[in-house]
Order: sequence, then C-alpha cells, then structure tokens
Amino acid sequence: MSAELEGMDNSLKALLESQISELEYRIEGVIAEAGELSVKAELLRSIPSIAPYQSPCFSQKCLNSAV
Repeated sequence: MSAELEGMDNSLKALLESQISELEYRIEGVIAEAGELSVKAELLRSIPSIAPYQSPCFSQKCLNSAV
C-alpha cells in the first residue's frame, strides 16, 4: 500500500475513533441522567460477558487487526 493511502487510512481511522468516543460519551451521559437506565446499565456491566468491550468484535486487538 502506498504511503499516501496508508496516511488516508490512518486519518480515517482516527476520525472514526474520535466519533465513536464522542458517541460513547454522549450515550453514557444519557444513561447517567436517567435513573432507571443507570441502575440497569450498572447491573448489566457487572456481568462479564456483557461488560463494555468484552465482545471479540469490539476488542482493540480485533479493531487493529481489521486495518
């Protein structure tokens, strides 16, 4: 892959990661403001297989290998 294309890939990846982080932040804010959702989210996060980023498709290793 040419250096120019690799640079474009890296720029796009950085943009997408930034957008995902912003969405996660906003979602967490909505959950925190809604008492019932906050309680349910806390309960769900206590389950290891449901905790954030436990899914293989969302692991950083998987995301890095997809590039």
